[in-house]
Amino acid sequence: MNAKQTIKSHETLIAILEAIHYFTRRVNNYSESLEGIQVAFPGLKSRLVHDIEICKMCIKRLEERYYKLLKSLTNEAV
Repeated sequence: MNAKQTIKSHETLIAILEAIHYFTRRVNNYSESLEGIQVAFPGLKSRLVHDIEICKMCIKRLEERYYKLLKSLTNEAV
């Protein structure tokens, strides 16, 4: 792997970490909103629960991609 590919891979890793951070913040915001919802809004509550689940799935997928790319970088460095 040449230097340009290595730099591009590291930039991709950073972008993935930023995306994980973004979705983690969204989960926290949705959780805070969920705590403040009254029983009068069951549709909104179910939507927030759904959005939290979707964000957690996104985080899991991004983490898998991150570790896969990181592993390929470390394997090529050896």
